[in-house]
Amino acid sequence: MRELTYSAYARGNFVRLPAIYGDVTNEGTKFTPNTTSSYAEGNTFIKDQYPFITTAQLGKINSLYPIEDYPAFPDTGRAWRQVSTVYGDMRNTCPGFFLNEVYARFGVPAWNYHWDVKIPELEASGAGVEHTVEKFAIWGPEYIPKSPESYLPGGVNAAISPVVQGYWTSFIRAKDPNVLRKAGTPEWQAWTGECGGGWRSLRFQTNNTAMESVPEEQQDKCAYLNSIGESLRQ
Repeated sequence: MRELTYSAYARGNFVRLPAIYGDVTNEGTKFTPNTTSSYAEGNTFIKDQYPFITTAQLGKINSLYPIEDYPAFPDTGRAWRQVSTVYGDMRNTCPGFFLNEVYARFGVPAWNYHWDVKIPELEASGAGVEHTVEKFAIWGPEYIPKSPESYLPGGVNAAISPVVQGYWTSFIRAKDPNVLRKAGTPEWQAWTGECGGGWRSLRFQTNNTAMESVPEEQQDKCAYLNSIGESLRQ
């Protein structure tokens, strides 16, 4: 590696090919201790992942992600969903937005998605729409061991597989997810610009897939996290 990932992309040092970036709603729940009960415990976890982070940066992050904004779940620490959201944004969601922004700046077609297909039992436990769960629909639940019951034929989320497979196979064959997408599914608009109206993702939900604008609050959080990406050695 000759330079940090954030630096390389910001300077245009990447292969100029169309791309898809995207994330699930709850990227961090798989990785953060579900016993986390305070800012101090959460800060320790984040510091362990990002040794170069400063006390001032942690304070700013906690002000952007107050614990009381996140739900509590039985048998888990009160700060679990707070720190899991911070970690998910730092590690996955915000870097994805950053990459889409870079592609738009260099005139390379790119698309972003938000996977929000809910599995009832994971919602109840607090894990939510967890990291890489979209793989079951992309590949087909019948081809992956231990696929969630809701994704299997007859399950409440079975209908999402042909939708996402249409976009993915279209992208592979035509370098555009729209050309060969499943009939009746919405056009997946490319990411077109920096913070503001150009921050648009395709939100995948069973029987409700549609384009959405990234909320301003999320844009503000990611603008800060991406601004410190290089200092964290990402």
